Amino acid sequence: MRSFEILGVERVFQDFFAVDKARVRFEKLNGTMSREMGRLSVERGDAVGLIVLDVEEDKLVFVRQFRYPTAGHAHPWLVECAAGMIDKGETAEQAAARELEEELGYRIQTLTHLGDFFSSPGGMSEQLTMFFAVVDSSNRVSEGGGVAHEDEDVERIEYSRDEVTTMLLNNEFRDGKTLVGLLQAKLRGLI
Repeated sequence: MRSFEILGVERVFQDFFAVDKARVRFEKLNGTMSREMGRLSVERGDAVGLIVLDVEEDKLVFVRQFRYPTAGHAHPWLVECAAGMIDKGETAEQAAARELEEELGYRIQTLTHLGDFFSSPGGMSEQLTMFFAVVDSSNRVSEGGGVAHEDEDVERIEYSRDEVTTMLLNNEFRDGKTLVGLLQAKLRGLI
């Protein structure tokens, strides 16, 4: 592994997420160190995503909610897997259980770790942990819909396995974490 140096970090923006500006140097392929350069990173913490299978209905359960950043690409209402931020002091598994209940109203029956990945490593520090969650109606404790005080308005959507395969082939899933999770689950034979 080549070496690198972080020479300093300054927080230049703080709101729903933060932006840090770092001064860095790294070892180049030829073995010399690069010049000092600035790099920006969106800091919003790590998150979880869940591919959810309701075994009683034999359907995969997703969410749809308004996403301002994708509105400029004519996709403001994305179909996504349930997901959310990992709170301070919380494990990824605890965050998955909390988000599943908040967004879809289910308690987890079984939870399988699918993998971890960086959402956009050129500009964000966020690492996503993906899970496959098995649920059934006996585990449903609420209607879900998100957290009111966070102004979430989450719609629950169900698709059969065949419908999900067709949607994947037709590029109907536009959310990266959902694509990664579905492909990981398919490769493991879970869906």
